[in-house]
Amino acid sequence: ALPILVATCGQSNDNRNVCLWDTLVPSNSSLVHAFTCHDHGATLLKYAPKQQLLITGGRKGRVCVFDIRQRQCLHTFQAHDSAIKALALDLSEDYFVTGSAEGNIKVWQL
Repeated sequence: ALPILVATCGQSNDNRNVCLWDTLVPSNSSLVHAFTCHDHGATLLKYAPKQQLLITGGRKGRVCVFDIRQRQCLHTFQAHDSAIKALALDLSEDYFVTGSAEGNIKVWQL
């Protein structure tokens, strides 16, 4: 059976703040990959299924874009000066939108 992956985000002591989990294996071996990113924690994530990308937002306003197939970070950039509190993806997966704690909304090309 193909793995059924679940992505989570949060904060850890070693900055492995975005994780992929396989739901079909025992819990002691279910961590598939942990991405090192977002020094002060990741606040949210969004999956782009057509491109198999994971977009994450951090507490310090950074965005990271990960390739799920290659399990690597493709892009990281400073999107806002405060925590990213909202993340949306358009249906065509051409653009995504971030919203910050300070109330700013920005549109980005994916």
